[in-house]
Amino acid sequence: MFNRYRKETSSKPVTISTDPAQLKAEAAAAAAAASAAASAAALRGDIRPAAKVVAPNAADQRKQRINRIKSDMHKRLLENLNLAALEKASEAE
Repeated sequence: MFNRYRKETSSKPVTISTDPAQLKAEAAAAAAAASAAASAAALRGDIRPAAKVVAPNAADQRKQRINRIKSDMHKRLLENLNLAALEKASEAE
């Protein structure tokens, strides 16, 4: 049932080269492949420009501060209310 989730094991051993010339050639090939992929993505339009950082204006800061104050008030009210006691209390209490 879970065969499709099993990792495939490779039968060939992994060899690591210590030859500096071969390491440089592999690094250059990897860099070329990465730049080719990036240029292809740019041509397709996959890369979006970075979002601009905009400083919040005074009205937005005021709204955020008021919302924070409101939420703090609601939290304090809920902490202070004993809802279980309200459910058990009679109308006269």
